[in-house]
Amino acid sequence: MPEDRLDLVIHAAAQLPSDVTVRIHGDGPLRGQLETLATAYGIEGHVSFESELDPCTDGTRIYPSRHNATTAPIPPGSADGGSLILDDQNRLPSLENRGLVEQPEGGAPGTRVVTTMAELLGEISVPDDPPSPSCADAHLLMGQRVAMVTNYPTHYRVPLFNSMARRLSKVGAEMRVFFTDAHPRRRMWMRPEAVSFEHEILRSPRLPGTGTDIPIALKGRLQRYRPSLVLVGGFSPLVAGRAASLASRKGTAVGIWSGEIASRRTAKSAFRRTQRRRLIRSASFGVGYGYRGREYLRLLAPTLPCVYGRNTVPFSRPSGRRTRSDAVEILTVSRAVPGKGLDVLIDAVCILADLPLRLTIAGGGPMLASLRRRAEADDRIRVLGAVESDRVSDLYGAADLFAFPSQVDVFGLVMVEAFAAGLPVVASEAPGATSDLAVPNRNCLLVDEHTPEAWAASLRHLIEDAALRRTLGDAARVTVERRWTMDHSTDAMIAGLRLGVLQVSSGGAQDE
Repeated sequence: MPEDRLDLVIHAAAQLPSDVTVRIHGDGPLRGQLETLATAYGIEGHVSFESELDPCTDGTRIYPSRHNATTAPIPPGSADGGSLILDDQNRLPSLENRGLVEQPEGGAPGTRVVTTMAELLGEISVPDDPPSPSCADAHLLMGQRVAMVTNYPTHYRVPLFNSMARRLSKVGAEMRVFFTDAHPRRRMWMRPEAVSFEHEILRSPRLPGTGTDIPIALKGRLQRYRPSLVLVGGFSPLVAGRAASLASRKGTAVGIWSGEIASRRTAKSAFRRTQRRRLIRSASFGVGYGYRGREYLRLLAPTLPCVYGRNTVPFSRPSGRRTRSDAVEILTVSRAVPGKGLDVLIDAVCILADLPLRLTIAGGGPMLASLRRRAEADDRIRVLGAVESDRVSDLYGAADLFAFPSQVDVFGLVMVEAFAAGLPVVASEAPGATSDLAVPNRNCLLVDEHTPEAWAASLRHLIEDAALRRTLGDAARVTVERRWTMDHSTDAMIAGLRLGVLQVSSGGAQDE
């Protein structure tokens, strides 16, 4: 049933090693959708659906929602591998009151409650797990003509599209990307690698008095290309709306690709919510940036089949990591705009006047001058301004730990970069990436109170414990290498396109 959220088990299985098998016990109206989702991810051989209830005790039993934990015929507990309850609303006390949560005794697994996808995967995984498979089979897309519509080429999108194009060309499929602009305005430091996929850059004048671009000739360009699948980024009615409307009129499968999360101010607007629900009615599949991105799409369209997009960047492990011990180097990479928490971070460092440390803030933005004034009394803080994307890796290589205080990032690619660089990370709970990557006290520290005092306490903890820094940094790097590389990101996008093909072939559509 929808409220049981068994789809979350499929999303989790897609990020686990290929020798992990999943058995889903029970039957109901969503079984066909779950089977389609497993096929889209290419893990149908590792997922079985069993109508007969089986109180098996081998392996770990997962209850992917509070509703499932309280109503399932087989209650939590009694499994040899223990039971896991995913309670994303963090209502552990109510579960304890119902007698569903048991404390492990004598080292037994017991029943544990987790609140995010990252924690769920962390509980299932073991230290010597191999990476989850990549290079997913794209043969289901043979002969397809894929159109991607997005805003502009960046250092993280271009490598993804290059990789997708290579995968698709091997099976006789085509892909063309329609960019609504040649480069991100005011962010010239985002220098992408060479483009090796078909693309068109549209002229998109900005609507006066707004931040909205209007792509010229989008309709005509798409019509000439004659795509069989269209994946549009975002919810702009002048971009995604026009592309989706044209594709749906032509009978072409349309997917929505979004990183929006429910906590964003834009997501809370009633007008935009209505507008987006109207747009998404024409979609037959979706790709959300990880857990929170997919959950936002579910709020807009509960029956829209979606996969997780693994938003990432190319990375190489920094060489020549510094070994000096005179001062701990703290790094943060962020645009200097409201909500990024850089003011709180500066104040936290100023509180730690007794510790040997240095803070480097990299990134351009309108608040640079005010941040420099805020930091001018402490010569341990340097505010660099914009740094070209191909030089940022040098900063990661010189750092000892990474701070990510943002309250507004829908995802947070810098957290992926820091994890991949093997840096211990202190992060806010707000960015979407924490739900997919962060396992507190295992691969990072999370700060739940956004005050200088709370940030100073967490930073002090890491600065004074070099062994903990090494442990968290090593675990962070392994997290990305196992399931969040560019190959995995490509897999996720291919899975989204496969889902679109499966929806078309089955006549699947959203229920009104």
